[in-house]
Amino acid sequence: MYLDQSDFLKVIEKTPLVSIDLIVRNQDGDILVGLRKNGPAKDTWFVPGGRIRKNETISNSFSHLTQKELGVKLNIGKANFLGVFEHFYTDNYASIPNFGTHYVVLGYEIKLSISGIELPTEQHTEYRWLSESQILHDQNVHENTKAYFRGRKFITSDQLLNFYSIYQTTISYYTNIIWAFPAAFLVLNFIAWDSLEKTPHLRFIISLLNPLFIQAFFKLVENQRAIVNALRKTEATIFERFSFSLDSSLIPKFQYNWFTQLKSADLFKLGLIFFSICQFSYYCYHLLVK
Repeated sequence: MYLDQSDFLKVIEKTPLVSIDLIVRNQDGDILVGLRKNGPAKDTWFVPGGRIRKNETISNSFSHLTQKELGVKLNIGKANFLGVFEHFYTDNYASIPNFGTHYVVLGYEIKLSISGIELPTEQHTEYRWLSESQILHDQNVHENTKAYFRGRKFITSDQLLNFYSIYQTTISYYTNIIWAFPAAFLVLNFIAWDSLEKTPHLRFIISLLNPLFIQAFFKLVENQRAIVNALRKTEATIFERFSFSLDSSLIPKFQYNWFTQLKSADLFKLGLIFFSICQFSYYCYHLLVK
């Protein structure tokens, strides 16, 4: 339903308006903002959006606003609901003095590749893509747009890729170290054990060191699995953020095989415990017999 200007101004003066703001991200995770040409918030950088009409469902309003504000009709099912926000302005779109505008805003985040789309200029004179950090530090971006990102922990795309590389490298080192432990254990408990036939006190020391060896191995496996979980989450975020232009040769997906997941480490841990108990029992028995 459309209202003429006088009726609409009465509504603005007497009641809040319900609207939808579109937090649009591109493939790099940057956000689309436009320089507003109309009040309220005139001459500030703001995310696209608009009010919900009378007798219009939220989903229908979302579709018509994306068409109007972005030049492409989208389904609300593709959006991520950020929450309900309130915007208060001292002015109104017609610059009538003595009353402001109150919006109850539904914030929706969407991912969109704008390449090849001509953005409308009815509400904005020009557009920019800004990172969350740039939005928060740019004094020309309106505070109501900054509110969508205040208090949120954000990571730039470069940082995300660096984390991914670090996790991959760390897993490789951890895996090599972890599987060097069984080799060291075999040397210590079989080769050295036989070589120390005439020095039982050194055998006793080896028996005491085995629990420390087991504890260190357990900790390595625990850390390895935590890093694998972190890598999985980082990988999922990367593939979600770069859903429009992911170059698999640039960002190779990590291969989670049996070696990486260390499923056999559980068996090795049990075997290590059993062997250490048997070894210590043998040593005690040997002492008692002699």
